[in-house]
Amino acid sequence: MQEGQATISMDTSGLTAQQLEVLEAFNRFQEAMCSGDVGAIDALIEPGTRMTHGGGAKQDKDDWLEEVASGSMRYYSSEIASADIRVEGDWAVIDPVCKLDARIWGFRKVWKVSIRNAFHNVNGKWLFAEVPSWM
Repeated sequence: MQEGQATISMDTSGLTAQQLEVLEAFNRFQEAMCSGDVGAIDALIEPGTRMTHGGGAKQDKDDWLEEVASGSMRYYSSEIASADIRVEGDWAVIDPVCKLDARIWGFRKVWKVSIRNAFHNVNGKWLFAEVPSWM
């Protein structure tokens, strides 16, 4: 994994066009995290979204973005090794397995992250969103 990059290492040949769009949206979100560009990250997240951390804790988007901006949460690189993706209309759920090189509150390591994420298609653009309870 190269610092500042997010990559997809999984085989994507069996994905539908919509599933591939969602995977690419997730990768763009990971790339923005690894660049540390808070404006780019914010533009990829649906307003009102609460972020879910590896331990299941939820955090308001603006609070999380402040931590990214301050360097309390610093993301170096991400590799999407696999992902199950389900699309239902304008909503999608992605269950990825990622290797995420990050420093969280002063502790840096390569984390194996598997957190359910959702995307909402708003005006043709897939935005990172809070997972709806019905999904």
